[in-house]
Amino acid sequence: MPSITITAAGFEAAIRKQLIEDTEIVRKAALEATKWGERRAVRITNEVGAVDQGAFKLGWTTAVGITDKAAELRNDTPYAGIIERGRRPGRPGPPLLPIIGWVRRKFGGEIRGKYRFAKRLALGLANSKGSRKQRADSRRRVREAFDTEAVGVGTNILYVAMHVREAIHVRGTKPRWILRRTYAEMKPIFKAEAMRRLRSNKR
Repeated sequence: MPSITITAAGFEAAIRKQLIEDTEIVRKAALEATKWGERRAVRITNEVGAVDQGAFKLGWTTAVGITDKAAELRNDTPYAGIIERGRRPGRPGPPLLPIIGWVRRKFGGEIRGKYRFAKRLALGLANSKGSRKQRADSRRRVREAFDTEAVGVGTNILYVAMHVREAIHVRGTKPRWILRRTYAEMKPIFKAEAMRRLRSNKR
């Protein structure tokens, strides 16, 4: 009896090969979109004013090879997470020395003043807001800062830095959501680029 046999032999291998090709195409599209995102993150950083010395802005990089099938946009600057998500009010710190450096760059020079006077002002500020525990913590941080970090620092620069740090401690900082904004804009670009490359490969 005449017959026709239809077999799936080789079909699985062909599908696997096509899947590998398509995965590589999508990976390249992800890399392209992530590089675009890197440039966009730098522009958004400038727009929101999250630039001091530029370390954070220059910290945006495209990391390749995190997995076999992905590219990653990242910023490894130590304070990147705080800039991105903000800082909740009442959290300990922040560190004083980076703020002293910022005050020096922002205002420059030294203003005449006396160490004891600056310390009293800082203690008065620390004692003015928050719960009893928060005020005690603030006074402790003032004393630690003046006792260990005052060498070589003009008293008024130190006082302004303490004022800034206390304001950050009490009020926190607002989130900038640079990475979140970049991702929202990057997502449709990645999808469009991946589809374009896949269609082009099918021709």
